[in-house]
Amino acid sequence: TKRGKSGSSNINYNYEYGIEKATQMPTYTNAVKYMQYANEQKWNDNNNVGSIYPVFTQDYIANYPANHASNPDLYPDTDWNSMIWKKNAIRKAHSLTFNSGTKYLQTNASFTLNDVGGLYELKNYRRMTARINNDVMISDYLSATIDLSIKRVETSAPTVEANANAQKPGPIYAALWADGR
Repeated sequence: TKRGKSGSSNINYNYEYGIEKATQMPTYTNAVKYMQYANEQKWNDNNNVGSIYPVFTQDYIANYPANHASNPDLYPDTDWNSMIWKKNAIRKAHSLTFNSGTKYLQTNASFTLNDVGGLYELKNYRRMTARINNDVMISDYLSATIDLSIKRVETSAPTVEANANAQKPGPIYAALWADGR
């Protein structure tokens, strides 16, 4: 830990700003592919017996893009990734340090604030720290060290992580109606 120095005083402020971005995001299929895969899964589960369109009919799948264009509420094609994830998250950090000293008292104090946004709504992290180190010369034979450290962390996150739920609903389920509800 840093200590104050006798005979000098210094104040330093530092600010950092960053943008966090996911290196890679999972990709998910559209509504038509989703229905084709659902049919294939069901057909395979039935030992390849019966219709190869056991869940969604061939006509329903073929007409889905046109139906989606005319009535997106009844025929949704939801891109859950773009609805849940942000393109980036902001990271900010402030740091203030002060040190000073005389023959009898040397002090070093630092205060920091880290504020990190999440890549999806309601996900945030904020940490505040303060540290004060004092060296006190009481007499030629007696000295004391008095240090104080404080840390406060605030985090917010949904009860279920977005990553776990982004893959669950298929694109054939609407997140919002055309009127914004």
